[in-house]
Amino acid sequence: MPDRLRHHLSSRRRETLPGGRTTPAAVLVPVVDSTKGPALLFTLRSRRVETHKGQISFPGGVCEPDDAGPEATALRESREEIGLDPAGVDVLGILDDTFTLRDAFRVTPVVGQVIRPWGEISAGIVGNHEEVEEVFLVPVSAFRATTPRIERYDEGGRVTEVPYYDVRGRRIWGATGRIVRCFLACAAEAGWP
Repeated sequence: MPDRLRHHLSSRRRETLPGGRTTPAAVLVPVVDSTKGPALLFTLRSRRVETHKGQISFPGGVCEPDDAGPEATALRESREEIGLDPAGVDVLGILDDTFTLRDAFRVTPVVGQVIRPWGEISAGIVGNHEEVEEVFLVPVSAFRATTPRIERYDEGGRVTEVPYYDVRGRRIWGATGRIVRCFLACAAEAGWP
């Protein structure tokens, strides 16, 4: 089944954002097999990090000069933040670039199928508690059963519409909400799962 998603991601024209004054970053959008079907893995960021304190995000961070591309950044950061072994991730493709409003990160989301089921890997997830307070899953079906809402965010007179999802008592919004929306659209277009 992930092959459908891989094929769709490789054949679509993805939107990229210009460099300019933004900082390049990448996140892994981990797809995990769970007892409730395919799920997305998220982190709850700690209050000790420099940016996005206490927010829900995908594992990821700033691209380093030694990274061979966004895939390498996403996999390196996932290992650093949650102990996810890059060898246990099958990269399926890349979603549209997105941005963060306040701190000008240009984020490239990398979709990766975690090879082992959640029950097998959850015990091995060791969060970097300086960066991550919690690691959790949200089934793809829970997102599909939820209508995303739009919040208007005013930053110095510039109004931006920000999608958000309220699922399982958690608010997933901002850049992460945009990534989820793009992922769900691509998955639906691919007929996955």
